[in-house]
Amino acid sequence: MKKVPYIHKTCAYCGKAFEVRPSLDRVKFCSRDCYWKNMTFSREPNFTCAYCGKTMWKQPCFAYGSRAVKKQKYCSDACWHKASSEQRRGENNPAWKGGLTLVYKYIHNSHATKEWARQVMERASYKCEECGSEAEHVHHIRSVEELITLLYSLDNGKALCTECHAKQPNHNGNFIRRPQLKEKLTVS
Repeated sequence: MKKVPYIHKTCAYCGKAFEVRPSLDRVKFCSRDCYWKNMTFSREPNFTCAYCGKTMWKQPCFAYGSRAVKKQKYCSDACWHKASSEQRRGENNPAWKGGLTLVYKYIHNSHATKEWARQVMERASYKCEECGSEAEHVHHIRSVEELITLLYSLDNGKALCTECHAKQPNHNGNFIRRPQLKEKLTVS
């Protein structure tokens, strides 16, 4: 029987020279101990968190192949949540309305608005001006964006029930984007 020549290699962990058969030419370590020590102790950082910048070693996910490390962006769920929150703030948020949230909250919750709504309801005797049932909402006939001066005009408001209020053109999901309102409010 012919003797097969061995291949001379150097251990990737301890640096010791060792020999393997040609069929095992992919082996990098001289023993299982060196293999496991390499896996647990001497790992080069292969990953940097996109949020906190922490450099660390991440085990490639065997279910998705070794490319999974390249796809990862964050070192933990906490970093992912913080980054996602920051990426969806302000103009990057799909619900962004041009920075008017505080303006609308101020107008909607102001004493003047509540007094205007009470006066419109009293004028209509708390009945819906469309169908005659009990009114639950006060609606601006002309939008606040069109004419900011009519914000508290009694002629620009009408009392409506929930069903009739939903049928109005700027309700029931058909809200108009209002970037001009902030400018109108700051000018007046």
